Amino acid sequence: MPVSFVRPIIGGYLPSASPIIGLRDGEQELITALSTKLSLQSSQMLTLQAYYDGTQRLADLGVSIPPQLAVVRTVVDWPRVVVDPLVQRAVVDGFRLPGQTDTDDEMWGFWQSNNLDTEFPLAVQDKLTLGRAYMIVGSADRRGDPPVITPESPFNCAVQWDPRTRSVTAAYQAYEAEGAYVGVLYLPNATVYMSRTQQASWTVDHRDEHNLGAVPVVRFPNRARTADREGRSEITPAVRNITDETCRTLLGMAIAREFYSVPHRYGLGLSEEDFRNPDGSAKQAIEMVMSNFIAFERNERGDIPSVGQFQAFDPSVFTKIIESQAQLLSSFTGYPPSYFGINATANPASADAIRSAQDPLNRRAKAVNGESSDPLEQVMRLAWRIAHNGADLPSAMLRMETDWQPVEVSTPAATTDALFKQTQMGAVPPTSDVVLARLGYSAVERARLVQDRALDAAASELAELAQSLEAKEARTDKSVIEDLTAEGDPTPQAGPGQIVVPAHVRKKPTPPAS
Repeated sequence: MPVSFVRPIIGGYLPSASPIIGLRDGEQELITALSTKLSLQSSQMLTLQAYYDGTQRLADLGVSIPPQLAVVRTVVDWPRVVVDPLVQRAVVDGFRLPGQTDTDDEMWGFWQSNNLDTEFPLAVQDKLTLGRAYMIVGSADRRGDPPVITPESPFNCAVQWDPRTRSVTAAYQAYEAEGAYVGVLYLPNATVYMSRTQQASWTVDHRDEHNLGAVPVVRFPNRARTADREGRSEITPAVRNITDETCRTLLGMAIAREFYSVPHRYGLGLSEEDFRNPDGSAKQAIEMVMSNFIAFERNERGDIPSVGQFQAFDPSVFTKIIESQAQLLSSFTGYPPSYFGINATANPASADAIRSAQDPLNRRAKAVNGESSDPLEQVMRLAWRIAHNGADLPSAMLRMETDWQPVEVSTPAATTDALFKQTQMGAVPPTSDVVLARLGYSAVERARLVQDRALDAAASELAELAQSLEAKEARTDKSVIEDLTAEGDPTPQAGPGQIVVPAHVRKKPTPPAS
């Protein structure tokens, strides 16, 4: 069961070399290895996090930046732009078991009870920014409540991965709570909780023998490779380099604005006395800059000084560099150029052109979601086992699939027209759940539509039944009247909705007494 933490320990805390009282064979070495791994990964993750937050510091080249302006900071938010569109497209719609047309209610109950609509995007953001994310599954504090699923920071969690079984074989977590440093070792059949204060050494506080047979920690890698299962960030070295170059360009433009935004003037044949006030004091620089007209007298030789000014500062020199950097970043990432501030204002793009430009981004979003599907399904399987007291998984749970919302930004009119034609030709049933999903309805809305459709069908059947009974009653009344009239009995005229019985029927003879 995961313990909520107050503050993650960046890089973790490496336990002392002395044996920790209460650990079993091999656990001391496992904790040392995972804590060392966490410390090594944290240094790179801090750099990536700084680029995402826009707090990275540029290296001073010492060439064109004066020392007084070296502390000026410029921010280019492109690393965040690279990450956030993928996070926004990672929206889970449910979990589907084989043979079911709707998403599974129990799995969706686990999801909603843990507020994963808002918590899961945090894990996706860590995964894309830092290269990996983690989620921990544990039992609830009260018996009968749904399992607890929490995303955990990569800054305080490291795992041991088995590529053959594609699962976590051990995990270590470090955090700070109430003035104490806490470490947790997750094993397939036990969870070991340790702590130490500032002065004391590490001690084992509790050992939870859950006998689950699986480590309740799931890793979400990004851009994993066979030689690097830990994952890599979307903020690649190319993205970082272009961000740094653009920041330097903005800094150069800021310095040029300070020095050259006001045109520099020059004068030929002038002396120092020409730049003094009548009282003999030297004029300030601002007085020279703000003077609209400077008058000079002829010198003793009768010559008139020659004055002029240099060309004013042109920022297009820097903006063209920034535009070229944005185009490079667009080509590296596959994102539309408009994401980085390049817009074609002469001829606005059509809707088809916009969708075509976003196709590489949507394909990358699908790949990111596909990479997250298997870990999410592992999370749901762990939650199901914990909710069912460690029972073995049904075979259907092994073929569970994650249902994602479409990543494309579709137009309702075009989508509706396409689906209408497909239903008309018989390719798909008009009431299929797939059709409703393509139209943009969420899993909750589709479930409500199913109920509304059932109620509407029942109301239609009741209306048809009522009409059928009224027609049948009308036919019966007409038949009775026709039969009685055929016997020669005068029948009064009946009003609307009334039946008038002939006289010989109303006055039947009384049968004789036996």
